[in-house]
Formats: sequence, structure tokens, C-alpha cells
Amino acid sequence: MSAESADGAPRLADWIQRLAVGLAAEPGAPARLQAVVGDRRARISLDDEVVVVAMVDRKVVVLPDDASVTGSGTTTSATVLALLDGRLGLTEALRDGHAAIQGRVEDLTAMLHAVEILLDVATRVPAMRAVAAAFRASRTPELLVLGDAPPPAMTDEELRMLRRLGLADGEF
Repeated sequence: MSAESADGAPRLADWIQRLAVGLAAEPGAPARLQAVVGDRRARISLDDEVVVVAMVDRKVVVLPDDASVTGSGTTTSATVLALLDGRLGLTEALRDGHAAIQGRVEDLTAMLHAVEILLDVATRVPAMRAVAAAFRASRTPELLVLGDAPPPAMTDEELRMLRRLGLADGEF
């Protein structure tokens, strides 16, 4: 599953596996995601790659490509980076055509709720921030065309304030 592309970059299935490890670092997150997703399966298309994912025993897993699905989603790396940066919201991504989803309403609701959980965890949990940073580093600079440049790094003063409020750890 961890095969690399011709240019040596990790494949989508590898990113999903890294995401699963990072998610497990947040107490309660796998259970929340499992409660939302249930036994649903989704086909995810990112750029030119496609995988089928599901939650099995509170773990995100990649299934065989021909597995049946209850919904599908398509987007680009540029959109993922914009979502992670907070330059684009999920609603705007869908409305403006940067992402597309297909399925029954209840399945789509679960899929979007799962994405919101993942985005929340990706901004707070050091292991997930590391996955996001590695994903960003693996993408070419041209992918930053969607929206503005990433937000500037936090100043020392901002970081001290967040730590004082108990909203940041030492890994920013």
C-alpha cells in the first residue's frame, strides 16, 4: 500500500495510512469518526488517484479499489491545502466547484461531518499537523494557486497567548 509514484512522492493510500496513525493520537477522535461514519465506505479521488476508505474497528482503512461504496468525493491537492490553511471552508469548496460529492443525502451528511472532524483534528493534534506538513511539502509550489498564500506563522506573542489560555502546545 505504501508504493510511491514514479516521481517518488507518496501515493494517496500512503497518505490515508498516515492520517489513520495521526488520528489515533487524538483521544476520542477515532470513536467520534466511527460514530459518524458507521459502516459507510467512500471512494476518494485526489488529483489523479483514487482510493476506497472505511472505518473498521475505529481505524481508517484503505479497501480494494473495487469495493462497493456509499458515497464519493473528488478534489485536488490545492483544495486540500486551502482547507488545511483555513483559506477555504468546506461549504465554499463545494459551492465553488473545488470539491464534489455524490451519494444519498444521509451518506453525504456523514461524509462531510467526517471531513470536518478530520480538519479539526488536523489543526490541533501534533501528529496530524505533522501529516499535514509532510503532505504540503510533497506538493509542488504551483498548488498554492487556490486562494491566498498560507497564513503567516504565529508570532511569539500570539503563541504565548495561546499557551496561556491552554489552547496551544509547544509544537507550533
